[in-house]
Amino acid sequence: MAVYRAYRERIPGMMPIWPLGLPGWYDEHVAQGLADDDGILLAVWRRGGDAEIRLPFGAAGGARPAAVLFPTDVPTGLEWDGDDLVVTLPEELSARLIRLG
Repeated sequence: MAVYRAYRERIPGMMPIWPLGLPGWYDEHVAQGLADDDGILLAVWRRGGDAEIRLPFGAAGGARPAAVLFPTDVPTGLEWDGDDLVVTLPEELSARLIRLG
């Protein structure tokens, strides 16, 4: 709830994004978020497949600082590779909320 409270005022003015495209029912990786001029709130799920998830942002990402908002007590890899954010979720069936910017 603390994370939600910190961002709830921004949410109504944010635009939805899908860095991997709209998700399919059986997709192993899903990413969706909300973006505004101050940054991006991004939810990433690993429902199977590789631990490494490459999210293409192009100029929209701009190698902004990335930080895990929730959960913060589990291993998570965040690294920019050019215009792609590479998220590593070691555990299958896991998810993270990430802030860019």
